[in-house]
Amino acid sequence: MRAIINRPRQSYLKNTLPRLNKLIKIILLSLTSVTVSSTPSLDFESSNGDFKAHLGGRFQVDAAKYFDDGPVSLGSGIEVRRARLFISGTYLGDWQFKAQYDFTALEPQNDTLSGLKDAYIAYSGFKSIDIMAGHFKEPFGLDEHTSSNYSAFIERSLAASFAPGRNIGLALSGYNDHWTASTGIYNGGLSQPVHGGYGITGRITYSPIHTQDHVIHFGLAASRRETNDDNTLRFRQRPESHITEIHLVDTGKFDAESFYLLGLEAAYINGPFSIQSEYRQVETNNKTAGNPELTASGFYVETSWFITGESRHYSFKDGSFKQTNVRRVINQGGFGAWEIAARYSSIDLTDENIIGGEEDNVTIGLNWYPNNQLRLMANYTKVISTDRPGNLLDNVEPDIFHMRAQIYW
Repeated sequence: MRAIINRPRQSYLKNTLPRLNKLIKIILLSLTSVTVSSTPSLDFESSNGDFKAHLGGRFQVDAAKYFDDGPVSLGSGIEVRRARLFISGTYLGDWQFKAQYDFTALEPQNDTLSGLKDAYIAYSGFKSIDIMAGHFKEPFGLDEHTSSNYSAFIERSLAASFAPGRNIGLALSGYNDHWTASTGIYNGGLSQPVHGGYGITGRITYSPIHTQDHVIHFGLAASRRETNDDNTLRFRQRPESHITEIHLVDTGKFDAESFYLLGLEAAYINGPFSIQSEYRQVETNNKTAGNPELTASGFYVETSWFITGESRHYSFKDGSFKQTNVRRVINQGGFGAWEIAARYSSIDLTDENIIGGEEDNVTIGLNWYPNNQLRLMANYTKVISTDRPGNLLDNVEPDIFHMRAQIYW
């Protein structure tokens, strides 16, 4: 009997040890034989190609001036909006990783992960299916999944108040020629301390056309969330400018045991012209008699046009916009890329006993891309309506002039 048991074990060791030895050699080779290139990015690759890494980042400096801001000063000024470094890469082809940190948030606040943004590993070895675990954006929203590097405006719309953002979770995504689908379970108590609890989020996109300069995109996203231990919830939003600490609309904290998020999205690109829109809604639940429940919503419609002929780059697999390729960069005799954009956005945080307020904004923007790594932006936002009865900010309708200088690689 003992001999019968030993034979499989010897066979197992005989087959396993060479594989383990080979894996160790691959790892050592990856770590000791690395080539470095910088054009203009900083990239690393092992001599056998098993390990690849990219060191990147972004730096954004903003300035804002507020006019007619009413009885409460919004606080004109300058800030470093984002200062991030990240490393991303692949290992043995099917494994991906990314770690990103924002140095504008050095101190932990409200038990959040502070400056930690993306921190995940992913596996793509299955056909058309990816698995991701770590800290990353939940699959919700077109605008939310488009990086601030590539958004047509300095800040996201008023409807961004309803996006779950980044949280720790486990997600599964798949795709075919026209459809993508993503779903995951997340611990919302870290990057969303007020929302807290946990959530299940999913997103489906459909793109019947996605060529280099012609795109049709539709999307649907939903999320079911539990609140944190003290059952508190809050929704609020700045007037599409981050420098101010004032929120013209704000529900304040209220009791809720859970809530649902719904998002609808659509986009169209035809050469240099693009248009996109999203509608988002939240419904809260509270089983305790007498406590208020909230149904709130927000939406935006935006359009942009590259007057120099470029086209926004669409990533079908991610269902988002990526970096626009500048056709005639300024250091090669060109004028860079020029883009004009306009947006209307609205949010309603008032429902029965919760008077969070209503706000409507119009923004126009001008963007200049000297090359693929630099961008200068100017936005003018007019708050055309604020309805928040009984609050000092009721009927406050400021004009906002906002500028950004940005480099990313």
